[in-house]
Amino acid sequence: MEPTEKTEPPAVILVVDNDRDTLTVHERVLSSAGFRVVSASRAAEALEYARATRPDAIITDLRLPGPMDGADLIREVRRDAALRDVPIVAVSGGKDIDLAGVPMATLLRKPVSPRALVSHVRAVILSARSA
Repeated sequence: MEPTEKTEPPAVILVVDNDRDTLTVHERVLSSAGFRVVSASRAAEALEYARATRPDAIITDLRLPGPMDGADLIREVRRDAALRDVPIVAVSGGKDIDLAGVPMATLLRKPVSPRALVSHVRAVILSARSA
């Protein structure tokens, strides 16, 4: 009997965006790159998923509808002891967003190419694992 190679389970990525098309594209790109993807369209829903799944990274649009936007989501994640070290990639098409006090690993401007998305996600996960 040959020894079996242990493989790590795929990293879990929580993608948050209220635009269904963007969410679908990000899900497909990340799944194709070997990640397990969980998605949400609202910040409150995303916070629940994050607490339930403890993702390896979160990608969130900053302009989310409702009482909680993407910046609020990031602040809430950072306040949660179980989630505070999860790397966050913020994505925004707007230029007028106040990001003071919003701790994130990186900010990507829309539109984000599939290659850039995967590259940044891999980089923040690697950085978090080696910290």
